Order: sequence, then structure tokens, then C-alpha cells
Amino acid sequence: MAYSARATLLNLRSTYTGDFQSFVNSSVSIVLGVGFFIVMTRLFRSVGAELSARRLVRRAWTVIAEASAGHGVLDRDVFTARMIDLLGQLAPRMAAVSSDSHLATVDLLDEIRAGLNVIELRRARRVLPETNAAALDRLLDAVCRHYREQAAHGRKLAAPAALREAIDASLARVRTLPPGTGRDEGLLGLIGLRHFFAAGEAEAAEIAVPA
Repeated sequence: MAYSARATLLNLRSTYTGDFQSFVNSSVSIVLGVGFFIVMTRLFRSVGAELSARRLVRRAWTVIAEASAGHGVLDRDVFTARMIDLLGQLAPRMAAVSSDSHLATVDLLDEIRAGLNVIELRRARRVLPETNAAALDRLLDAVCRHYREQAAHGRKLAAPAALREAIDASLARVRTLPPGTGRDEGLLGLIGLRHFFAAGEAEAAEIAVPA
């Protein structure tokens, strides 16, 4: 009985087999499994980062639209803090986004500069003559609509001709005013916006940011 039990236990243990085919199959399976795991991990990480980046970009556009409409984001420091916070969240996610993604061409720093120009115009309109202030209000409404449209469509759009014409018209008006704080702030904001939208037009590239 003791001999029989010992033999049974020995049979339960692994024994060496000189089957080269089994060895190759198991080794290849391990290598392929590890490779598949690495590829899928990178894929899901990239997809997750891109989805987060898209949401952050659309949020930044919404913040600029709110600033253009004057909905509580008129303070330069508050606006800058909100946008820098979004930029800080976006930067590490952009590092994981594929280089061929349209998001890789988004420059949130340029968007921040455009938003700061909007803040300058909001401040300037309070001390400018009524005619000039009304023209700036129409311009800011157009900027607001443009950014809301971008956020709604989920992609960066070329500035409409009417928006660029409104900027040029306001520039012509403000330039004729006597020197003063309102005039200087207005010119800085208008020139900055004109440069921003002209640069975007020259690039002639649409940035797809699906919903």
C-alpha cells in the first residue's frame, strides 16, 4: 500500500518531456501575450487621453465664449487662472495623444492670448464713447458666437469674414480717438484679435474635436 501511494504521488508531479514543439508553442504564446498586453495598454491609454484632451479643449473654448459674453469672467487674473488650470490638465494628456491626431495641432496658449485680448476689450468699452462701445459689444458678441459654434461643432473653425470685418471696423474707429487708457487697451485687444484670427485663417486647417 505504501509503495502504491508513493507511486501515485510521483505520477502527480511534473515530469520532464523532451517535446520541443510544446516548448516552442508555450514560449511563443508567452511572447505574443506580453506583446498584445503592451499594445492594448498603449492603445487604451492613448484613446483615454485623447477623449480627455477633447473635453478640455472644448471647455477652454467655452470659457473664452463666456468671457466674450461678459458672464462673470471679466477679471484678467481669474480668467488666466482658469485657462492655465486647463492648460496644466491638457499638457500631460497631449503627451499621450498620437502625433497624427488633429489635437496635436491645438495651441491652447494662443487661445489664452485671444481670451486675454477679449478681457482688454471688455475693460476698454467701459470708458470709450458710446458709439465705440456699441461697436465693441457687437464685435464681442460675434467672438462669443464663434467660440460657442466651435464648442458645439467640436472642431476649430475659420473665423467668418464678418468677424474679421468687425475687428477692422473697430480698429478704424478706436484709432481716431485721443490718447487714453480706453484707447490703448482697445487697440491692444483689437490688434491681438486681428493677429490671432488672421494667423488661423492663414493656416487654413480645421482641427477635428468630436463630441
